Amino acid sequence: MMTDFLLLQMEQLPMIERADCCSRHPVVTLLLLSVFVLICLLLSVQPRYFQDMIKVLFGTKNTNAFLRTDVAMPNFFLNLAAYFVAVVTLSAFAIFFTEQFADVAFNSLRCLVMMAAVVVLLLFKWLILKMFDAILAKDKTVVAFSSDYFWLVTFFGIMLYPLVVLAVYAPPSWRFACLVAMCVVVGLWAIFLLIKLVQYFFTRIGDLLYIFLYLCTLEIMPILLLRKLVFSLFEFV
Repeated sequence: MMTDFLLLQMEQLPMIERADCCSRHPVVTLLLLSVFVLICLLLSVQPRYFQDMIKVLFGTKNTNAFLRTDVAMPNFFLNLAAYFVAVVTLSAFAIFFTEQFADVAFNSLRCLVMMAAVVVLLLFKWLILKMFDAILAKDKTVVAFSSDYFWLVTFFGIMLYPLVVLAVYAPPSWRFACLVAMCVVVGLWAIFLLIKLVQYFFTRIGDLLYIFLYLCTLEIMPILLLRKLVFSLFEFV
């Protein structure tokens, strides 16, 4: 009797609607689970990760290494794991943002296109910073800034993860609030990037012009060009 009563009560509970069909897609679940495992791996291998991030965010010097570890694991794989986390979460943010404000309906192919665009953007930034490092071989400022830049990308990518999970699996009414919180996280990344640019490259008032040119040519313009390319590809997928 008690079992029948409990079953009856459960049937009367209101149904919680998922955000959309992506919450039931196995690939989405696999990606988010993989990201969770990688974040746990990064934090277990690098237990002082958040302490190091405080130094990066508020310090005046870089940490001189992207991820430091005392265990016998190649640094390359740690970097790759951190970049994968950033790619997945930044791609999810771009998809939610475009879906909300550009009124674009996403399918599996369009999600892959958006993820590829994020990968291209990060590779472009890495190549540009490597090129500047090669040109200014005697000046280690670019190396230090590059290290801090990708620290910021991966850190704020990790900060986006719980918001992405909420946006995917929470009821639809939560989606906009999650997107606003994601925008706040990305805005904080932009603020700290500007702070790092000033810390590393501002020595006189004229340097503000170069910082402005950097932001326009290497941060804003690539995103606008990629956006135009992505929207062009959306016509075929």
